[in-house]
Amino acid sequence: MLTLIELLLLVGTLFVVSFPLWNKRFAEDIVELKESELSDLLYRKDASFIALKDLEFDHKTGKIDDVDYDEMKARFEGEALDTIKRIDDYKRGSDAVGTVDQKIKTSVKSKTDIGYCASCGVSVKESHKFCSSCGVSLPDTE
Repeated sequence: MLTLIELLLLVGTLFVVSFPLWNKRFAEDIVELKESELSDLLYRKDASFIALKDLEFDHKTGKIDDVDYDEMKARFEGEALDTIKRIDDYKRGSDAVGTVDQKIKTSVKSKTDIGYCASCGVSVKESHKFCSSCGVSLPDTE
């Protein structure tokens, strides 16, 4: 009797999990997912601009020194530029994301001597030997 109940629970669970794959509305759900991706990108853009405003205010009030301000501003500007580019690519339907991402990261890096960890994506100074976030050894850039 217990085995029969376990079998029914297993079949029911498999049905619930695999139902979206059989549903004809599955293609429509993908379109809704893409629309939610756009709203996520718009939210990230707004959050980046708010972070830049807060950073500017904190710098003017003396809460953040010049060195930290420059590093954080470069990081937030890079994130904002990346998000805006992704929104433009989404609206155009372009898949050429990688090349523009590299140009943005290169321009930000050349202005601020900041690189990015290949493992976790956190911005790091070029002089650092290890990532401060994940601890991965960074390649020598000299």
